[in-house]
Amino acid sequence: MTPLPLDATDAQILDVVRLWVDHLVHERYGEALRVVEARDHWTSDIVETVIRNYGSIDPMYDASVWKVTPLKSASGGPTPRHDLGRCDDGRAFIYFDLPLNGEWSDVTATFDVVPEDDGLHIVLDEVYVM
Repeated sequence: MTPLPLDATDAQILDVVRLWVDHLVHERYGEALRVVEARDHWTSDIVETVIRNYGSIDPMYDASVWKVTPLKSASGGPTPRHDLGRCDDGRAFIYFDLPLNGEWSDVTATFDVVPEDDGLHIVLDEVYVM
């Protein structure tokens, strides 16, 4: 991941997350993890598993399989939340709801935005049902 400038706007930060989602749409999980940083437990296989199982490591009880679909074509479901909140210390956090199988879902990716000497680092924290 190439860090963003320390003065990056909310739009610039959210654009990185949208790029991450675009890689998920095309099932390029490894590329998605190169767009952002990730906590140690996130691998491309785990991201894929959690998406396919609607925010869980374990398969759905009815064997449904889920896939991230394009943001622009999603409809129905809960109103999506794509929020970025900033803290006084320069950190920020992101809640980004994902569209699955063509509809907005309550599966949310959370990210921490961490200022470092070389810029802002966007770090995948969790993908789960909120």
